[in-house]
Amino acid sequence: MPSGSTFLAPLLLALGVGLAQAQPEGRDDSATVLAVVVAAQDTRARVDGAQIALIYRRKLQFWPDGRRVHPLNLPARHPLRLAFSERVLGASPAALAEFWNNQYFLGLHPPFVAGSAAAMAERVAETRGAVGYGDACAIDPRLRALLYVHPDGRIDDRAPDC
Repeated sequence: MPSGSTFLAPLLLALGVGLAQAQPEGRDDSATVLAVVVAAQDTRARVDGAQIALIYRRKLQFWPDGRRVHPLNLPARHPLRLAFSERVLGASPAALAEFWNNQYFLGLHPPFVAGSAAAMAERVAETRGAVGYGDACAIDPRLRALLYVHPDGRIDDRAPDC
């Protein structure tokens, strides 16, 4: 019988590949303004651009009020994930895979991957302390934007004209 980690690694890889292949291809999100979002009723969450990068690298694991942060990602090949990773983390999801391989041995796991933007919105809306991202001009009404990530990499609290 294979050990848990021996069995789990191929399973996670297969799931990740399957989810990535289910995403829209050919969509250009290079000009899309992204919104970093939390549940609409979560009025206590506050962050800046540097803190978002720390959250998504699991270096900041608690909100200022003590609640655990639950970051969510889209699949690695999803256009919005590519844009978020490049603008906020300064690396592609593929480059971040090596980072997470190293972090795994320290007991840190990458953010949960939602299968789609709709699944991410659902999970963020229903999970206490969750944070995600999406198209700033298509924010689910159950969510509120903390910050906006512009195509030039600028991060601020100014909503785009949609």
